[in-house]
Amino acid sequence: MKHKTSYDSPEIEPFSEHLSPSLEAQVVNLADEIAYTSHDLDDGLKSGILEESDLSGLKIWENVVKKIGKYEDRETARTTAVRTLINILVKDVIETSEKHILENRIENVIQVRNIQPIIKFSKELHAQYNELKKTLLEKMYNHYRVIRMAEKASRIIKDLFNAYYKEPRQIPPQSCRRINREPIEQIICDYIAGMTDRFAQEEHKKLFDPHSLV
Repeated sequence: MKHKTSYDSPEIEPFSEHLSPSLEAQVVNLADEIAYTSHDLDDGLKSGILEESDLSGLKIWENVVKKIGKYEDRETARTTAVRTLINILVKDVIETSEKHILENRIENVIQVRNIQPIIKFSKELHAQYNELKKTLLEKMYNHYRVIRMAEKASRIIKDLFNAYYKEPRQIPPQSCRRINREPIEQIICDYIAGMTDRFAQEEHKKLFDPHSLV
């Protein structure tokens, strides 16, 4: 409920009167950010959607390259670079957060909730991290192949929902036991949410491809 990213910042009663979530939640929040950004960077480089030249000039990437040196093997260089980036980000968060905790003399959760988040990057690294995210947005998330994949995923999920809603008995029995106790919309949402990408694609094929075995 107090999840905060650059994309969302929900305020839900009765939690909205607090400025910040607990320290544990703040740690999870940033760990989530680091994991997703690093994973997306790795995917972008691995798929070829993102080129190393797209990252040149970014201070945080230059720091990574400087730390890892040169590798003849491209695969090794990529995985080492991503691990190094994660280490840089995590190390900065730990050191900066420890400094903020000591400076604010944090002793209880009430203090934590009533001041600005203290589990965060240093100002310098935060600026560098934002540069990286901006590059990912411009060069990867808005790449035509990524947009196509996102739209394809959206169509698959909508098709599955509409098919199940029209005839709920298409859902396997073990997932339909709640059908007389809860709204069918919720049951369908929960069923789809539990699918892996591959399973959703296979399920879509089973329902809409007349030549596919059901």
